[in-house]
Amino acid sequence: MKRWTWIAAGALALCLGCGDIDVPNLNNLPFELLKDRPTRTLIINASTGLVIGSRTYLAQPNGYVAMLGILGRESYNFDRADPRFISEMLEAPALDPGSPAFGGNFWNQPYSNIRNANTLITALDAIETDPDKGVTDEERAAIRGFARTIQALDLLTIANTRYNATNCGPVDVNRAPTDPLAPIVGKDAVLAQVSQLLDDAQADLVTAAGGGDRFPFQIGSGYAGFNKPSSFLKVNRALQVRARVYQQQWALAGTALAGSFVDDTKPMSLGAYHAYANGSGDTSNGLISPNLFVHPKVLADAEPGDERIFGARSKITTLSETTTVRNISSTCCSRSTPPARRRCRSSGTRS
Repeated sequence: MKRWTWIAAGALALCLGCGDIDVPNLNNLPFELLKDRPTRTLIINASTGLVIGSRTYLAQPNGYVAMLGILGRESYNFDRADPRFISEMLEAPALDPGSPAFGGNFWNQPYSNIRNANTLITALDAIETDPDKGVTDEERAAIRGFARTIQALDLLTIANTRYNATNCGPVDVNRAPTDPLAPIVGKDAVLAQVSQLLDDAQADLVTAAGGGDRFPFQIGSGYAGFNKPSSFLKVNRALQVRARVYQQQWALAGTALAGSFVDDTKPMSLGAYHAYANGSGDTSNGLISPNLFVHPKVLADAEPGDERIFGARSKITTLSETTTVRNISSTCCSRSTPPARRRCRSSGTRS
């Protein structure tokens, strides 16, 4: 017994001598670490983390695209393991506010990413201007412009999922944990904050474009063609078009449109995307699912020549089998090449 005790003690001492084996979450770095001891590496990791955080709640089976597709009568989710995709989303008189699976993820995840962006911006103010140890002034502007644009995009999610005149969401959220909670304001105030963030980001991106025109971090393959401050500025302006239209500020929307990538002479596929992959540590596209079906109105209302519906590039194909769930019947379709376009053609009995 004594011999085994000494062996165990020796093994424990050896383990403790190896150092701390805890690895921090580089996409959600602690506020204190970035605020008090920011380094170039931490800044770069936190910047890339914003890209990852902004896509977290989008492509899940109960994510932004799928859930708003159900509410907008564009899609169904025939997940037999969870009838709430029909019973609550289509049949119930109101959504259950106590369920984080059906709407709550469009609150905590966007605000979590907004918090991360605020932490990053705070760190930018603290880190020295040295390309070897810190960041240059142009890199600082590039990161800040990107972070503020992502904040605006996340806040747009709040506005689009809680478009309430008086109770939409808080905007004054850059507060210490011990401070009082930020007040919840109406949609006009939320959209005004979105536009302000985008305009502030625009100024930063212009500054960055004038001094090297590069992001010092990986922005992802989905931003191909928009992966420099000068080109990413077009994404920023496209988001501003959306925000100004929501506010019915037509002249300002037109001004933003002129600086965006939106062009009716170019393909509709032009733009920035969230990229997903099945590699280790990455996130897969949850919209690739045999449970997702197309609402019949999508087909009935489509105009001839819409390549998203008709032709070789259609995202919809039809199979022979019919699926019926709670009186909704659909002929499921599945496209194996490319798998990201797997969808279903449906003939539902509910509108």
